[in-house]
Amino acid sequence: MSKSSDSFADDVMPEIVEAPVVMRSYKALAWHRPRKQFIREKQWNHYLIEKLIKKIDFSGDRQAINMLGLPSEDFLDLLSLQSVCEEHDVKVKYLGFNSTADGDIEGLYQKINRERMLEASSFIHPGSRLVSDRFENITNRRDFATISLNSFPSFDIVNLDLCGCILEHSTTKAGRVLDAVTELINRQATARLEPWLFFVTSYAFRDDIALDAFNNLLSSLVLNVESIASFREKFKTEFQVEIRQDIPRDELPHNTEFIELFTLAFGKWLAAKLKHASPASFAMQLPTYMFRHQNFPTPRLVSVGYLVEPAPKRGKQGWLNFGLDEDEDDDDDTRYEKSVVRMISQCKRLRDLDEIVETDDVLYKQLTERTKELLVGCGYDPAEVELSLPVEYLFRTDGAAGTQDVAGSAD
Repeated sequence: MSKSSDSFADDVMPEIVEAPVVMRSYKALAWHRPRKQFIREKQWNHYLIEKLIKKIDFSGDRQAINMLGLPSEDFLDLLSLQSVCEEHDVKVKYLGFNSTADGDIEGLYQKINRERMLEASSFIHPGSRLVSDRFENITNRRDFATISLNSFPSFDIVNLDLCGCILEHSTTKAGRVLDAVTELINRQATARLEPWLFFVTSYAFRDDIALDAFNNLLSSLVLNVESIASFREKFKTEFQVEIRQDIPRDELPHNTEFIELFTLAFGKWLAAKLKHASPASFAMQLPTYMFRHQNFPTPRLVSVGYLVEPAPKRGKQGWLNFGLDEDEDDDDDTRYEKSVVRMISQCKRLRDLDEIVETDDVLYKQLTERTKELLVGCGYDPAEVELSLPVEYLFRTDGAAGTQDVAGSAD
C-alpha cells in the first residue's frame, strides 16, 4: 500500500549534521532525584507497556506511539523510553510544550541529536516536535500550540508533568490548565476509539491552590455525593470531611488528607468531562503516588494516572476493570458510577513515594544509577554527575534534611 506524500515525507530521516561533542556542565535539579526515576519507570513506562503496547498494534500504519508532554530541558522523561521502545520495536512521536525553549517550533529529533543526547534514531520518530509555547494555549485557535496539536490525529499518552499546581494560585492562570485539559479531552473523544493514558503531576498543597478553582472541582464531587448512593456511602466511610460548595480554605483538611481530597476532586472532575464528551469515555485511576517538595516534612505533590477508554458497545466487555462486578451489559451511567466509586478507594491508598524509595536501599541505588546513566547520556560531565548525585538519601522521611541541595521547583 502506498503512502501519501505527506506521510512519506514525515517518515524520511532528517539529515543530521555532525556536531562536535560538547560536555555540558551539570547542576542537580529536582527531577533528577531517584524518586522521579521511580515515577518514570514504575508508573509512566510500566503502564505504557502493560496497558497500551501489549494491547494495541503499533506496527504497520501506526508506526509510533503518539505522546504529548511537558519536557524539561534535558528530556529525561522522553529519553527514559529508549529501552522500552527498543525492546518492543516501536518509536515515540512526541509533541512537547516548553515555553522556555528557543524558537517557535523545532524538530525534536534534530535537537536531541544536535545536543549529543542519547542516540535518537532508534526510538524517536522524526516527526517529533518541540513547541516554545504553553500547553494552556491550545484553547487559542491561532496559537502555535494549537497549530502543533492539529498535526497529531490523537495521543496514546498525555503526560502533564507540571512545574506547579494544576490549579495555579493566580487570578490570571487559575483554571487555564483545566480549560486546556477539557479541550484535549474533547479532541481525544472525537478522534480515537482506542484507550489512552493520562498522567498528571501537580503540586497539591492546601495553602497554595486557587480556592475558587478548587471549589469548582468540588462541585462535581458534591453532585455525586448527593445523587449517587453508592458513592455517598463510600465517601462517608473513607473521608472524614463534610463536602459542600464554597468551603473556606481553613476548613479544608491538611497535608495527606488534602492530597487525597484534591486527587479525588480532580478525578471526579475528569470523569464527568469524559462522560459528557461525545462519544463518552470512562477513566480507571491507576496506583497513585504522593511525595515531598524540597525538604518539607510532609508530601505536597501528587502523581496520578488514568487509563481512559471510549465507551464500549453494549454487549462488549471493555478494557477497564473497576473491580466492582463488571458486566458487559452495563450502561454508561453504571460504568460511570463504578469508575468514580473505585476512585475513592484509590485516593485513600495513595503511596508515599519518598518512603518507598528511601527505605529500600537496593531500589534507591538502582534508581540513582539509572538516573546517572540518563544524565551522562544527555551530555553532562560524568564526573560532575557522579559528584552531585551520591548514593545517599537526599531526603529522609523523618524530616531530616539530606546531603544534597537540589534546585528547581518541580519534583
